[in-house]
Amino acid sequence: LPARQVVHARRQCREPIDKGTWRIRLVFHEEGVFSPGGFVHLACREAYFEAGDIVEQVLYFSPGLDDVDREALRLELGG
Repeated sequence: LPARQVVHARRQCREPIDKGTWRIRLVFHEEGVFSPGGFVHLACREAYFEAGDIVEQVLYFSPGLDDVDREALRLELGG
């Protein structure tokens, strides 16, 4: 999701995520409970997920994005 309010550390490389840049929010499901897991910067996605093409998965789990933001994210992800 777009980073609008705060700067967070990237989960993969531990570098800050600049305000206004895209990041992938992580949520873990353990023992029937969802827990926040931090963020992965788009540039770190391949190393973290060990896959390059995650466009459809990211868009699927981003239902709150409008069409303009979805297209911008798709372009950033190279899809």
